[in-house]
Amino acid sequence: MNFDQANLLSINRLNQRGGRMLSICDLIKAGTLSLELASELILIIYHNGSYLTAAGPGGVGKTTLMAALLAFLPRETEIITIPGSGSIRQFESGRSRHHRYFMVHEIGAGPYFSYLWGNAVAAYFGLIAENRSIVSNLHAETYDSAVSQLSGHPLSVSPESIANIGFFAFMKQASCGKRVTEVWYAQEAGRHIQAWTWDKKSDSFHYIAPIPFPGLFSGILRQNADILEQQLSCVKNFLKQALEKEIFLLEGLRKLFVRDCVPELV
Repeated sequence: MNFDQANLLSINRLNQRGGRMLSICDLIKAGTLSLELASELILIIYHNGSYLTAAGPGGVGKTTLMAALLAFLPRETEIITIPGSGSIRQFESGRSRHHRYFMVHEIGAGPYFSYLWGNAVAAYFGLIAENRSIVSNLHAETYDSAVSQLSGHPLSVSPESIANIGFFAFMKQASCGKRVTEVWYAQEAGRHIQAWTWDKKSDSFHYIAPIPFPGLFSGILRQNADILEQQLSCVKNFLKQALEKEIFLLEGLRKLFVRDCVPELV
């Protein structure tokens, strides 16, 4: 089953800027994140990792980053947008042969489409299962503040559910532009580990985790570390090719990814 067209429509509905939705190549070119960091995030998503993007104030780009990464889901994966708090229950017992990404436009209070708050957030995190992932964003500047918000009143998300998030990506508006300043990856032990940081002085991104990416995620993604290293190299080459060819539209990137990269990842 091919959900690409419907998924791209769901992604484009996240557009809050007007004009076209920015892609991961737009963000790399703008310096929002590095090609190496983008490659790791894409590989986690390709292996069905749930994720959250976050920033303190609005307008920093957390929704744009969330949307740009959704273009790299595996084939036969369906994006399902949850309209609001009252609709969680209908998805709790649903089963499907294909993988599904349940998307909420924002974890936040307010009478807006696809905003989630209160007890519904814990139920939303509870959707994560073998063939189900979640993706959203929230207002938080650090990992600790994000966990505090999610686990505290009135959201009450359990530590076990928070541990099921593949990565948290935090953003800030800097003088040089919008930047991904911290990325925290899941560990088998439960709590996330900070893997990437942004250096303000040099405007550069640095991997700081004590374990190389393939080794860190080999257990979580149930993949051999050597295979993950090969897959990561494939994604990097794909992004380099896309940037060289100046492919910035989401649709074009998706087609190139499925044609040239996915056969190497399966």
